[in-house]
Amino acid sequence: MLLTIDENLIDQDTCPVCGGDGIVIDTINTINPSSNKKIDLVECALCKHWWHNKLPNQKLLNDLYQSGSEYVVPATYAKAVVTKPSKNIDDLLFEKIFNQLSSYSNKISSTKKSFNYLELGIGSGHMFDFFSKKANVSYGVEPGKWVLSENQNIISDVKETPTDIKFDLIVASDVLEHLSNPTNMLSTLRGFAGNDGIIYCTFPNKDSLKAQIQKGGWHMVRPFGHLHYFSAQSIKNTFKKSGWKIVKMRKRRIADSSILDLIKKFDTSSKNILYRLVKSLLVGQILLGKDQWSVIALNDKEMSNYF
Repeated sequence: MLLTIDENLIDQDTCPVCGGDGIVIDTINTINPSSNKKIDLVECALCKHWWHNKLPNQKLLNDLYQSGSEYVVPATYAKAVVTKPSKNIDDLLFEKIFNQLSSYSNKISSTKKSFNYLELGIGSGHMFDFFSKKANVSYGVEPGKWVLSENQNIISDVKETPTDIKFDLIVASDVLEHLSNPTNMLSTLRGFAGNDGIIYCTFPNKDSLKAQIQKGGWHMVRPFGHLHYFSAQSIKNTFKKSGWKIVKMRKRRIADSSILDLIKKFDTSSKNILYRLVKSLLVGQILLGKDQWSVIALNDKEMSNYF
């Protein structure tokens, strides 16, 4: 496996988003505990995007996810992802996202099955099932073997997406950071979108104070599980180049938790409560916790595709 990985890594000295010069800001191990391979964390001098050099090509990435390799997911990932969390917690988050997205399209309705839905990287399929129940037609893409959903329209590669269906809503939640070339993927997804189609994405925010302080020690930096970390400028460049018009971009915490949510979830029963209250809750989550982006974008019909 190590030889295969070495043969399929791509030298990426310049920014994969804008072509600017790359500056190495840290060097870290991959997430595979059995490997001593070290990978550079690189920042673009122009758009401030972060990426890893070297990058796996997409074929290698597909193979790694299909095999559940520890180069991309922990050994316990498959078991953890299929263990359903509280359905009420999941549904509240999904309903919040759905209501937000429906405000940007008349087709997206919770009462009428009037929209076609495509989700990239469905994981266990919890979110996919929730949205599919509201959709007219739904397709999910997942190369891994940990899908719980019984929906029949689950495919292992985005290339298998039917071309005779135009999708009104596309979701790629925590996906772009896993890809060799996020811009190409967004361009591909735009090809499946209807004229009024919208896309919702979430991914790591390298502009966050936590990322700037910790750099390679930031918990989001996980080669080869994560490959890209977005700045505000690299988001704008990526979506514009792929033909999407951003209508909402904001920083958020994981699971879109509010301060009140964090306080309610805080465990007061275990030891060292004062230490955890200050370091974990106040500093780690409330003050520095917004280390993700969420983006909503529309299919920009007036813009020619770059790819």
